[in-house]
Amino acid sequence: MFDYIFLFCPQGFMKDEPTYWGSWEGQIIKAIAVDGARTWADIRDHTGLSPKSLNTALRQLLISESVVKVMSGEETIYRVAYNLYKEYQEYFGKSRGATRVRVEDQRGLRQWILSWVQDNRSGVDIGSKHFFLSFDLEEFSRKIIQRASREILLVNPFIGRVALIQELIDKSSKVDLTVITREPEGSYADDNWQLLDELNERGKVYINPTVHAKVLIVDRAVAVVSSMNMIPTSVSGSSWEAGLVTFDSNVVEEILREVLKLRDRKSTGILESA
Repeated sequence: MFDYIFLFCPQGFMKDEPTYWGSWEGQIIKAIAVDGARTWADIRDHTGLSPKSLNTALRQLLISESVVKVMSGEETIYRVAYNLYKEYQEYFGKSRGATRVRVEDQRGLRQWILSWVQDNRSGVDIGSKHFFLSFDLEEFSRKIIQRASREILLVNPFIGRVALIQELIDKSSKVDLTVITREPEGSYADDNWQLLDELNERGKVYINPTVHAKVLIVDRAVAVVSSMNMIPTSVSGSSWEAGLVTFDSNVVEEILREVLKLRDRKSTGILESA
């Protein structure tokens, strides 16, 4: 039996969250104060926000003077008010290799999804940017994992040794991987702890006992919300699983925001096995 030491997220040691945290304004401040973003394009790459959402949130921050815009040579850069800079630095510490999600990566993935829908879903209105999956849920999930360029976030209560998890392991050397799951239980618990440890070595695994939703987000461009657990009976077709895919930027942003809240507020991270 493996014993695990858990490391609480920094938030667990703080009495209060920093101002704006839990909103897109907070993500923007973190991008500037912690991750080192300077320009509008830097902030967009770090947050993955659509131009409309980014401009709306930035406008509010500029009006409140929480963020200021200055010229550096011919370049416009953004700086955070000192009190907020200090709050975020103390709360998060210095960033190490923060994810940057490029517009061209998101555009390329969305274009592939459009092609996939046209080839596999005759009659579906792709203008809606949402569609339903059932029998090909596992296959579609595997394909978008394979096409990830920058980041994969997986929320799933049950994770075992299935092909989709192996896809994550294979892809982890090229993308930032985050997994949020429950503590393994039952007869396969030891093996599944080893699997989580392996995933944690390649990315970051968080443990959260409240997780029940099944969410996969790739490059902050597409989200799959479904009933599919990452265990053999669920992905093999033994049970009927279904879900919805969205590549609408506003909807993906809302899903992403809730996943980041779950990660940053209520989860613990695996530190090491002993």
